[in-house]
Amino acid sequence: MLSNSVEGLEQPFTFENQLFDQNTTIELIPNGYDIIVDDENKNDFVAKVCEMKMHRQISDEIASFLKGFYHVMPVDALDIFSASEFQILIAGIPTINVEDMKKTAIFNCFTNEVEYLKDWLWEILLEFSQKELAAFLFFTSGLTPFKYLLTFYLGSLKPPGGGFAEKPIRFKYMGDYPLRLPIAHTWYKRIISVLY
Repeated sequence: MLSNSVEGLEQPFTFENQLFDQNTTIELIPNGYDIIVDDENKNDFVAKVCEMKMHRQISDEIASFLKGFYHVMPVDALDIFSASEFQILIAGIPTINVEDMKKTAIFNCFTNEVEYLKDWLWEILLEFSQKELAAFLFFTSGLTPFKYLLTFYLGSLKPPGGGFAEKPIRFKYMGDYPLRLPIAHTWYKRIISVLY
């Protein structure tokens, strides 16, 4: 809409809301039914639709969330943290330890002839940045590093850091299938590999 002309659409300054099987039309501004969106006011229209979807439409949910959040973290305490500091406070600094992953990894159907695939895997993973390791972990498990650790330490007093010992990543060799990429089964935290 912002990149194209809206002339001829005859779109009023209204928002269509569907709740279950009921449709309602809400005016985004006073007399919104009577004001048509044109190329000069389309930025205002988009801003009002965004405000409706991301604020007014979910204001009760936001209020409930904030009530619970401020119970845990008083609003005055938020002023002392930057956004990045607050993220670290909530999620910690996830560090993926490849050596820990290597110690606990389980390999199935890897014969001596394809033992080199394991070596390649660890060589590559040791060269990965933490961001790349996070992507690998997400591919394997469907979880971010923080959620991976949290899943296995929730309710425990043990500090995070040994998540692979609790739930190791599994690798399975499937043989010689040309032009086939690795497959991940996130439920089982397993990667299926072929001959390369």
